[in-house]
Amino acid sequence: MEPLQQALGKLRTSNNAGRVGICSTENELNDLIYSLQYRMLHESISLTEEKNILREMKQLEGTRAKVIANAAVRAKDSGFIGSERRHSRSGQTYGC
Repeated sequence: MEPLQQALGKLRTSNNAGRVGICSTENELNDLIYSLQYRMLHESISLTEEKNILREMKQLEGTRAKVIANAAVRAKDSGFIGSERRHSRSGQTYGC
C-alpha cells in the first residue's frame, strides 16, 4: 500500500506543478484547499513536502478576495449580457 500512496503523491505533485493563476470560483478554491488538507492529514509525506503544502494553502487563501471579486464581475457581466438579450428580443437593443 505504501508504494501506491507514494506514487499517487508524486502524481498529484506533478499535476499541481503546472497550475498557474487563481481559481475561477470560490467553490473551486475551497475544493483545492480541502484536497491539500486531506493530503497532508492522510498521506505519508515528508516534512519538507508538508511545509510546501502549507505554503501553497496560505497562498491560495490569499487569493480568496480576488476570486470572489472576479466571480462578482463575471456575475455582473452575465447579468448585463442577459438583459441585453432580453431587450433585443423586444426589438430594442441596448449596449455596445
